[in-house]
Amino acid sequence: MAEHLQRWGLASFVQDARTVASELVTNAVQHAPYGVVGIAVKYADGELRIEVEDGSPDDPAIRQPDGEGERGRGLQLVQCLSDAWGFQRKAHGTKTTWCAFHAPSATGGGD
Repeated sequence: MAEHLQRWGLASFVQDARTVASELVTNAVQHAPYGVVGIAVKYADGELRIEVEDGSPDDPAIRQPDGEGERGRGLQLVQCLSDAWGFQRKAHGTKTTWCAFHAPSATGGGD
């Protein structure tokens, strides 16, 4: 991912993009452990977008962390680090959870 971001002129987003991508993928693996998980990183029209698709029937929701444990912080991080996040159900039973960053003009575009 870092190479794509650097090529698109978005090197300043590498750390935050890695963090939110990791959190979104971790959530997908935890909540849809037997399905396929896919990730896409896109840049278009001044927006960097990270999408993670999974087969969990549950809608993602921000939760309170479970005390001393490590669970319940993922979407809070996504919300804090990105400019927007949400999810979309797909007709074939999967969902895509996404987050977006308002990004400066890049040196190139891409998917």
